Amino acid sequence: MELSPKFVGSIIGVANTTANAAGLFGPITAGYLISGEGNWSTPFYLAAFLAVICGAIYFFLVKADRLDIEVDSSGEEEPQPA
Repeated sequence: MELSPKFVGSIIGVANTTANAAGLFGPITAGYLISGEGNWSTPFYLAAFLAVICGAIYFFLVKADRLDIEVDSSGEEEPQPA
């Protein structure tokens, strides 16, 4: 959470909400696919496909550069350009 100390609560909230959406829509989607196809292979292939796509997006778009953070006179942490 060193990427944005001021907005760490908002970042975690959005990440948890997005992650929990899979717990809501995953069983619904799997049930729909199983009832239509009659087997479990389609939901597993869909989950594998989405995992590969999300991993590729993460690999190509996310970077973890170190931020130099200093505390100003008010006690607030301010990121400094690297």
